[in-house]
Amino acid sequence: MVRIIVYITIFIISSFFSIISAQNVPTIPCNEIDYTQFDFWVENGNIYNTEGELIGNNNVIKMPNACAVQKIGTQKHLKEK
Repeated sequence: MVRIIVYITIFIISSFFSIISAQNVPTIPCNEIDYTQFDFWVENGNIYNTEGELIGNNNVIKMPNACAVQKIGTQKHLKEK
């Protein structure tokens, strides 16, 4: 009989703590100041040659939930002279 009471008590206590831990607010990844050090790179820009002709685009984006920035560059095909 004592064993049954001990098992029921342990079950009730463990159930109570699992309900409490399930209600914790999830943390947002990369939300700390250390993960924003390279945000100054985030931009959309054009790339020109020395003659002022547009030769490509440079896009740097902040990756969602990845704690990183990604550079996406495109280049226009130029006609050879």
